[in-house]
Amino acid sequence: MMCVFLLSNMYAVAFGGPNYDAGLAIAPSGDGGFVVAGQTYGVGAGDYDICAVKVTPTGAIAWARTFGGTGWEAPGAIIRTSDGGFLIVGGTGSWGAGAYDILVLKITSTGGFSWARVFGGSSYEMAYDVIELSDGFAVAGYTSSTGAGESDFLLLRLGTNGGLSWARVFGTSLDETAFGVAQTSDGGFVVVGEREISGTDWDALVVKYTSTGTLSWARSVSAGTMPERACEVIPTAGDSLAIGGFTLNSATGYYMMLLFKMSSAGAVGWGRAYGGSGTTYGYDLIPSGSDFILSGETRASGAGGFDYAMMKVSSSGVLQWARTWGTSNVDDGQLVALGTDGIGMVGWTYGIGSGGDILLLKTDMNGNYPSCVLNWSPSTVSPTLTATALSGGTSWSPTNSSVTPTSTAPSWTPTNACTPVGIDEEGSDDCEIWASGNAIYVRSLRSQHAEIGLYLPDGRLEEVVFSGWLTSGVSRFELPSGRGLRFGVVRFGERARTAKAVILGR
Repeated sequence: MMCVFLLSNMYAVAFGGPNYDAGLAIAPSGDGGFVVAGQTYGVGAGDYDICAVKVTPTGAIAWARTFGGTGWEAPGAIIRTSDGGFLIVGGTGSWGAGAYDILVLKITSTGGFSWARVFGGSSYEMAYDVIELSDGFAVAGYTSSTGAGESDFLLLRLGTNGGLSWARVFGTSLDETAFGVAQTSDGGFVVVGEREISGTDWDALVVKYTSTGTLSWARSVSAGTMPERACEVIPTAGDSLAIGGFTLNSATGYYMMLLFKMSSAGAVGWGRAYGGSGTTYGYDLIPSGSDFILSGETRASGAGGFDYAMMKVSSSGVLQWARTWGTSNVDDGQLVALGTDGIGMVGWTYGIGSGGDILLLKTDMNGNYPSCVLNWSPSTVSPTLTATALSGGTSWSPTNSSVTPTSTAPSWTPTNACTPVGIDEEGSDDCEIWASGNAIYVRSLRSQHAEIGLYLPDGRLEEVVFSGWLTSGVSRFELPSGRGLRFGVVRFGERARTAKAVILGR
């Protein structure tokens, strides 16, 4: 018999309104929790609004806010700022000069509105990343209002209150979109994203600027005729750059997570791709000491459809571990953040709640989540990457203005998606649980409040069989038939016992 303890510093929770909700960005809150930036429909001022949700270290919702106008809003990134508040960047269709403009939104540590600014031209703009500087912010995204092609890289340099210092545009005759930005040791900036080569081929694009916005160099990074995208960049020791994203494996026809190195002068070093027999996308890259954590989604492993995927690799690209997690439906993993005692990963799910819901997973620092997260052994390949030098780029003066979005405070209750449990073989002596046929039996030596849950083999709760006051003696609980292998868990506060049950059909 085993005793099973709930691990309160790990959780998987889904939350949102009655319609569509998606988690698109995440930042540590500084107290062991996380703040999620997402998009919600039908809850705020317009159709789609930005939502910001503070989740505590144990998975409870501390506060939730929506921000928007009469049109469409979406976040691209969120960071915790030096004053303890948060900065969200993304896009808006409610204000600005064109169809959609970049929205920069500053909120307090408790979700209160501080200020917001809008930047754009006559067409479309969107921001996907932001970093804080000693005297302001740098924002990366794209514009289709100006530049050489249909859409171009856009880098905004802002002051501490969101005022525009300068803007730079870089692109070719086709599409370019920037997804990541970092500041280098010389005070300059590196912007990464993708560049269209043809209707079926895209290359990773890496652009280096000085601290004042002068173009230093630009490189189109390719593995041949297969598509590549760069999603995030991290400056590393020796002034080199680690860049994460995804690439198509020509041998299998599946996308794989991609990590490659570049020098400060734009020369390509090694490259590694990680995946399996199914598409795997890499959307984020964060440092973990001298190593890296990649996150995204995969069909190569997991419970069904797309599942959350994260992996840790060494500074030389050697795989340390990989994990997947999800429901039997579609679960789109997006971005990841390091907390004080674990890793937070956000996205959305169609397997829990009504419509699509925001889904936040918190593991320990090694991606572990007992009974819920699955270990994964992806294959590793070393693609041959080449870099082509590009030139060009212009300055731009986008229209910019201050705005005041409407804010609401929805009351959202998180739904538990999977309860992590740790197993102690010694157990306790005041109860027993066993399965026989299509029933679970519990013997308790005293009257106590209990909850009995039925769990799938991967650790996800299927249903609560009983919740209430358990009398002393033996109690029998009938189980639904025809479900196969299940685990019954009886909990008394923070303590639990478990038994294996094979539920047969009738």
